[in-house]
Amino acid sequence: MRRCLVRNYNLIIPTLNDGADEFRKLADWIFENLGPDVPLHFTAFHPDFKLRDKPRTSPETLHAARAIALEAGLHYVYEGKHPHRCAHAMPVVRNASRPPLVARRTAK
Repeated sequence: MRRCLVRNYNLIIPTLNDGADEFRKLADWIFENLGPDVPLHFTAFHPDFKLRDKPRTSPETLHAARAIALEAGLHYVYEGKHPHRCAHAMPVVRNASRPPLVARRTAK
């Protein structure tokens, strides 16, 4: 049997897709169509190249998105692009019952 790893990434851009209802719809869809064990990564937007008129995604928005996805029943929900500010930056894991293979350290 052939297996593959699927991960979902969602770039949160303030004013475009940062509403709680959007986070809930995404989490519900993943839960219903892919299952609760498929990882979901919420990543923060920063205005470097295009869309310079949009603000950075706040850590609070990432925390809220993660909380909504966990509440929807997803088991592996991570925050990214603010690893020094987010308590739930993605570790590299092999199984939920085992320790991480690689743990990311936060910047000081």
